[in-house]
Amino acid sequence: RLVCVSPPAAIADASLLVDMDFAAHASALLVYGQPASTNTPQVADGVLQLTSTDFFQTGTAVISLSDASVLGEFVVEFDLFMGGGEGGEGVSFNIGELPDTYFDERGAGSGLTVVLSSAAERIEAWYAGALLAQTADGLDLRSSGTFAPVRIALSDDGLVVEYGLEGAVLQNVTVAGWSPQPSWRVGFGARTGGELHDYHMLDNVRIRGGSAFRKARSVALVLP
Repeated sequence: RLVCVSPPAAIADASLLVDMDFAAHASALLVYGQPASTNTPQVADGVLQLTSTDFFQTGTAVISLSDASVLGEFVVEFDLFMGGGEGGEGVSFNIGELPDTYFDERGAGSGLTVVLSSAAERIEAWYAGALLAQTADGLDLRSSGTFAPVRIALSDDGLVVEYGLEGAVLQNVTVAGWSPQPSWRVGFGARTGGELHDYHMLDNVRIRGGSAFRKARSVALVLP
């Protein structure tokens, strides 16, 4: 399911709203994989599978947006599974000018990248090619049979990254010069290596920007 609403950014109430539950392959979703002979990434059984547990795979999903310039403030939520093998490399979340080809857990483009590295056991935030913040090593990101909820938000309070039961692992991170462009897209990349190989799967991707973000934030603030 895909819902996308985005009036021109010049309108004060400009909003962007995307929901993907992967019940079917949405037209706004592009996928790229390496090697090309594999059947991943793919939408199957109600999830987006970026990699299987085979060795040396790279899987990428890119989501087109109607107008990313409204993402001055945003929240992105998704469910992430990294597990089922011997320990994979990880997943990246990206917002920016993204290539029409595959990329991995190290991200792509010169926009915002959040690296969820199951191999290094840490989470990193990058913008314009510079490391903004990272967690301490030793953060267990691998899934034990269930998907972990992930929340990435940017507001006047800075960037916040929440992961599973760990809660907020990065917060109040300043992203100086943040200026999303209309053509920017959202993307996810994942990789398995020669020794480390896990399933990397996504579900229930939700993107809120502009007034949709502010409305969601105001509701969250008044909840007991």
